[in-house]
Amino acid sequence: HCLPEPPPICPMGTQERRAREKQLRAEEILNAAEQIFIQKGYDTSTVDDVAARVELSKGTVYLYFKNKEDLYLAVVARALEVLNQEFADAAKVEDRGLDKVLAMAYAYLRYAQQRPDYFRMLAYLRRPEGIDLTEGLHGEKCKEVVQRLHNLLIRAVQTGISDASIDPALNPIKTALLL
Repeated sequence: HCLPEPPPICPMGTQERRAREKQLRAEEILNAAEQIFIQKGYDTSTVDDVAARVELSKGTVYLYFKNKEDLYLAVVARALEVLNQEFADAAKVEDRGLDKVLAMAYAYLRYAQQRPDYFRMLAYLRRPEGIDLTEGLHGEKCKEVVQRLHNLLIRAVQTGISDASIDPALNPIKTALLL
């Protein structure tokens, strides 16, 4: 009546552990950056502020993020992902295209009310003196999420045209851009 030997415990490989630690460190930096940008705004925040918040050197922060703009865009990508999920959830609830569009409009208003810090970050991107989504991994991520948001609206307008709840004379792409 001997019990079988338990399988040997395999320690996590060094590469896997380092990758996990790197991801955790990046998240820690990003969380701190989000707090700093919310408290101080983009213009008066510095990478030094973020480094001090996570008790790392400024150079270590630069290992994870190219510059302050890249760090900001990583936070904005978070804000956009939340908004995208709110839109997707709102659109799922309704069947008619017009109702989907209205549900997304109300989701946007709720987002602005419930997440004013994220809303301000997104509004800052639209100002001429604001951040430009032109380069870097996080800028590309922001553009990708914005495109997904736009596609949700296009599909809702197309659904509305198909079910006659939206005027068929409207161009879905231009209407979504306007919305």
